[in-house]
Amino acid sequence: MFREIKLNIELLSYIRSMEHTKYRNTLAELRLSSHQLNIEVGKHNNIPRNERKCTLCDLNDIDDEFHLLT
Repeated sequence: MFREIKLNIELLSYIRSMEHTKYRNTLAELRLSSHQLNIEVGKHNNIPRNERKCTLCDLNDIDDEFHLLT
């Protein structure tokens, strides 16, 4: 998802300014698709994409980065 948003490869100032390592790591996981959202977990467990739903809400949407952020 991130490559659809970010066109240039560069270290951004908002990342350098983040004081808490926890937040930088979480942001990096999202950017690298190294997270525990169902879109990634399902890929590794051979679950069809349309079945990788969010389990935290009632919207019945696929649990991906876009769904998490919106």
